[in-house]
Amino acid sequence: MHYSTFLTYRHEAVDCHGDRRPFEKKVLVSCIQLVKPSAPQWLMHMAIAHSLTHMNMKSFEFMVWIAGNSPCVRRLVWVLLVISFIIFLGLFFGGVMLEFV
Repeated sequence: MHYSTFLTYRHEAVDCHGDRRPFEKKVLVSCIQLVKPSAPQWLMHMAIAHSLTHMNMKSFEFMVWIAGNSPCVRRLVWVLLVISFIIFLGLFFGGVMLEFV
């Protein structure tokens, strides 16, 4: 989907429950169904999001503690960072990353 679709709202609505007629060009259709919100569901999802955020922060603190105390892990993180950056540069200058824009 092109970003200008969100800015101009020029798109054709598709009824997912209606008849299935073929399109003129290749088109990706994604149908989602929205559920009616209720207070207990909102609370449940907020609690799950809060717990996941806590778990991510604690695991990050733990990894920082390990990396700070171990020279081997520090070198491993550095090597992974350099390899990721080299791969990104290769994909960028190879033209692959330009397709995401």
